Amino acid sequence: MAAPLMTINFTSSLGQRTGDGHLISKDTDAAILNAITAMGVIGNAVVITITLCLSKLRCASNALLIHHCVLDLIKSLYCLPSLQSMHRLHYDVFCGILGNTYVLFLTMSAFNLLALVMSEAYRLADLILGIRDSRNCCCVAFSVVTIWFGSAVMNLGFAFIPISEALSRYGNDHCLFVYGITQHYILQMLWIVIVTMAIAMTMSYIQKVHIDIKRLSYYRFMTLVRATVIIDPKVRTRSQSHRNEGQERRRIKSIQRTTTKKLCVLALLTCLFVTFWYPLFVYMAIHPLLQTPTFTVRILTLLAWSNPTVTPFVMTLYIVMTCNTPDDQHIKVTPEVAPETSELQCPREPALSLTEHTV
Repeated sequence: MAAPLMTINFTSSLGQRTGDGHLISKDTDAAILNAITAMGVIGNAVVITITLCLSKLRCASNALLIHHCVLDLIKSLYCLPSLQSMHRLHYDVFCGILGNTYVLFLTMSAFNLLALVMSEAYRLADLILGIRDSRNCCCVAFSVVTIWFGSAVMNLGFAFIPISEALSRYGNDHCLFVYGITQHYILQMLWIVIVTMAIAMTMSYIQKVHIDIKRLSYYRFMTLVRATVIIDPKVRTRSQSHRNEGQERRRIKSIQRTTTKKLCVLALLTCLFVTFWYPLFVYMAIHPLLQTPTFTVRILTLLAWSNPTVTPFVMTLYIVMTCNTPDDQHIKVTPEVAPETSELQCPREPALSLTEHTV
């Protein structure tokens, strides 16, 4: 997929002025790209390692969060080819391929956010029923493969078919630093619409889970708990019934607490994605209609590429909140069998003797 194009030539480390009067400095861009690479790669690698090392975080429900960090780490590495082309003062021969695959990883990030929130919605339903988190690695692997395969198929028409022919027309410009002439505008808009649909569905699921959490209260579920206690033949005494109600109350409050914190993290990741990328998306949509300054698209592109650098801070917040939260959501209500002299025990009917009715 060809990005909006605008030639920026770096002829010296002091920079040069473009047609709109802004000073473009090669050293400034190199410093920003170095910072994005270092913070994105090191930060995401650290939070991935911490998540895998802590037993409280090493669970199937966090697998897609780890996958999100892996995608951001890979996107941070894409700044390296641009740095190399700036030093060599010419394109990398694989510049078009790098641009197309970056679009693929960006699409996967959007769909991974949707999968994260959908997974949390189903996880909440399982926890309400007392079902523990699934430890099936095959399900996690299938989810990740589906995200990769689905994103690749959806990008076949947007990224790989319309190859970036325009990039080869600007002999000595830098890889990923070529803007100006919009190519394949309709395909770009279709790709943005697909990403927007994924983000919109993510926000819709966040709202749904938030409503479910608000409905998840002790008083709403005590009717079901009382019915279960009455039906259960093991619950013989009123004290056992009160004890089970207390355990169920603590379990539901713990589910509310942990799910709310994770939902806040997912909502923050989604808002950051929109904040960093949608200014550039809006520019791509209005660029053919308006004559915007070249300096604007340069700033918006660097802003979008810096999105992976904030993910480690959000993940650190999630790790701290999870480690400081007591885990009571798996409290199991296991009433003990009371003596047969319990106050709620029903008297047994006397057995009939067949010998009393014999003639």
